[in-house]
Amino acid sequence: MKTESGSFPKVHTYKELISNYSKEFDNEITIGSADIHFKIKGEFSGKNVSFLNCYFSISVDVEKISDQNIVFENCTFEEDVFISDNRDNETSFISSIFKNTFYSFCVVFKTSLILRNITFNGPVDLSHCHMERDFQIENVVSKHVIDFAGTKFHKKAGFYNLICEGPIIFNTATFEGGLNLCSTAFRGGLLLFDVKVWEFSSFKEEGRGQEEGDILGNFLHSEKRETYRILKYELERGGNIIDSLKYASKEKAAYAEELGSETYKFDIGNIGDRFIFFVNASVSSHGSSWPKAAAFTFLGGLLFFWWSLAVTDEFVLCGSFNEKAFGYFWDFLFPLHKRDYMGCLVKEPYGWFAVLDFFGRVVVGVGVFHLIKAFRKFR
Repeated sequence: MKTESGSFPKVHTYKELISNYSKEFDNEITIGSADIHFKIKGEFSGKNVSFLNCYFSISVDVEKISDQNIVFENCTFEEDVFISDNRDNETSFISSIFKNTFYSFCVVFKTSLILRNITFNGPVDLSHCHMERDFQIENVVSKHVIDFAGTKFHKKAGFYNLICEGPIIFNTATFEGGLNLCSTAFRGGLLLFDVKVWEFSSFKEEGRGQEEGDILGNFLHSEKRETYRILKYELERGGNIIDSLKYASKEKAAYAEELGSETYKFDIGNIGDRFIFFVNASVSSHGSSWPKAAAFTFLGGLLFFWWSLAVTDEFVLCGSFNEKAFGYFWDFLFPLHKRDYMGCLVKEPYGWFAVLDFFGRVVVGVGVFHLIKAFRKFR
């Protein structure tokens, strides 16, 4: 049962708060329109607690209020707000204003922490925490730094319509269940030293395959791609070219996954894009792996060199492919070699020999291009 906001007179002491609210309801307490000028230390045992339209003139320690689900809605916090110990139940801050620090350091959230329609005028410290369920920030404006350094997000982390005037610190943070940054504005930039974003699944439509208890729908293919683009851009802007390459590759792989989904019609343009992405991934992992490009160039060139010889009258596949003929392989690896580069060993370099020689030039040329591109990745 809930009370309507404002149905009780404003309370001024902890004793009055308990007598007015705690004893009257069995399952849920709603404290409405209260000016709270004292520390709320006790537990409302066995009950869920909601604070609606409340004004807190002193600092608030959320853990000491309740071990049950707790909601702060339309509240104003003049001083610091602390979440000082592990939370076993859901904690939600909705449509509220924090005029000072929001502090939660090294806390394990076994259920969701929800921050929705919030204004932070002071710094936010959520560093070195463990988020064991979905983490959601939605419609939040922060005028100061937000610190997630060292925090581990074991499930999905969604940042929706977040505007931050100061920097957001993700240094050494780990995102194990997926990350969504596609609708954020980082005016103060992102700090991303040693951040880890594990591979995660995405879908063409929200909610598909969603686990029970998740507060966030599954991330879309486009959201996954945009998140990787943002991480790449922020790393490049900070001069971290090496780590940005990793997310550049992931961005392209995510787009290839998006192209392969049912969202896109199966047309000529789609087929072409999918082929291009397949080739880039196969040859050099989108320009990030020179050993892969070198192997592709050598093995692809060898294969077409062998095939081109095998269709001639002078050679057979397992016969006269001798050491002298193999010596011309290095000439073959030069894409602009002459048609008669083998001289008298191939008397008529036409027909199927010419066709296979042409495709061999293409394969070797593609491989050389990707090899150079991979070597220049650190530019």
